[in-house]
Amino acid sequence: MKSTIIQLIQQVAKIPVIKAIYWLPLIRGEEKNLFVIITETGTPLQQIDLNDIFKQHPLCIYRIYEEAYALQQLREGNIFFLQCFQDAYLQFGALNRPSISVDFEEISTTVKAFYKKEYTKALDFQAGAHFYNEKRNYPQAAFMLHQAIELAFRTAELLTMGKEKICHHIANHQTYIQFFVPELGQLFKTESEIKELNLLDAAYREVRYDRDYKISPTSIELFQHKLSKAITIVEEEFNLRYSAYKGAAETAPDKKINLHRKLQQLIDLKLKGTPFNSNQLAYKAEFRIDGIADIMYNIMGILKVCIVALDHADAPYHRLIPQPHLNVQTALEHILQLLPIDEMETLEDLIKESQNKK
Repeated sequence: MKSTIIQLIQQVAKIPVIKAIYWLPLIRGEEKNLFVIITETGTPLQQIDLNDIFKQHPLCIYRIYEEAYALQQLREGNIFFLQCFQDAYLQFGALNRPSISVDFEEISTTVKAFYKKEYTKALDFQAGAHFYNEKRNYPQAAFMLHQAIELAFRTAELLTMGKEKICHHIANHQTYIQFFVPELGQLFKTESEIKELNLLDAAYREVRYDRDYKISPTSIELFQHKLSKAITIVEEEFNLRYSAYKGAAETAPDKKINLHRKLQQLIDLKLKGTPFNSNQLAYKAEFRIDGIADIMYNIMGILKVCIVALDHADAPYHRLIPQPHLNVQTALEHILQLLPIDEMETLEDLIKESQNKK
């Protein structure tokens, strides 16, 4: 499966206008791999046909957006893009992403405001439908219910697919969202419900343009039930994604803290103060040497390299070694540090002590 995914990514990445590819699992819906593909701004999306590529990978689906649109939605607080644009999901390319606050409370306010702005529109039409139903103006009630259900779908599409479908046919919205929210994709499911749905879709055209439109109270009751169900599903979808994002934000380590910790560990491991100047640091390096004999063999090896180098020091060298004498000098300075002087002095003391005991 992994090799198949890599092959797919490579195929898509060959298209010149592709700026980034994200691979993430669907939070709900069918068990498929979701690829979010970002194109250069100004690229007509209808000119990019990825269907032939994805037909070869039936367990994969994709969504495609222009960079400017995706980044605008990210800034406005669309939780779909906040979840999508995580470094762990990036498979190819990169985006000039705006700086996103690490303060979850600040992000939370933006995300909720984006959701409520869209969601409230559906609730307003629901209230309007209730008003006209009480007045027994069933055509107007049907028009309001149509608008409310359409807006509920469009809100769900923004949250789960990143982009709403600009269309006034509820049946088309059901097809559009089927992979991502199956419950909405089957909101009107049975044959009788489909017939009622056709009446509901007709309300948008007929009532809006003052044409003769008839609808029964029974149909209105069905539409109210379907709207309530749709609104509940949208709420659940938002809460599910909000909780998932909140959990990731709360458990993810602060990158700045991690970076500071790693830097401090590196300083402790590799740098030490010099005894001569406290404002300077010396870099520590470790060599694995097994005993005094190993020290001597290392010294001998470096000396041999220096002898060979000096033998050819006047010959034309590679451009990366313009002054071999300096390199030899540096190597010899390292040898001085390797010389086991303290150890040899201790060995001499032991030899003298041994001779005195004889």
